[in-house]
Amino acid sequence: TLSVRVAIDYNPGQYVFINVAHISLFEWHPFTIAGSDRGVVTLHIKTMGSPGSFTRQLHALVAAGVPLTVSVD
Repeated sequence: TLSVRVAIDYNPGQYVFINVAHISLFEWHPFTIAGSDRGVVTLHIKTMGSPGSFTRQLHALVAAGVPLTVSVD
């Protein structure tokens, strides 16, 4: 589960694109919004794909406790 503070309101079921600079400066990935409350969007992200996939790299960074900057569009 990833919670991100955003400046506009979203509703569950809509989607956002996120970028994690630690993984790639230019790759944006879509994720469905699981919840939104008071400017905080919650995403549930399942680790999938090959060992070098975006979600596996994200999981490894979070598991290692690396502080991440997540951009949301």
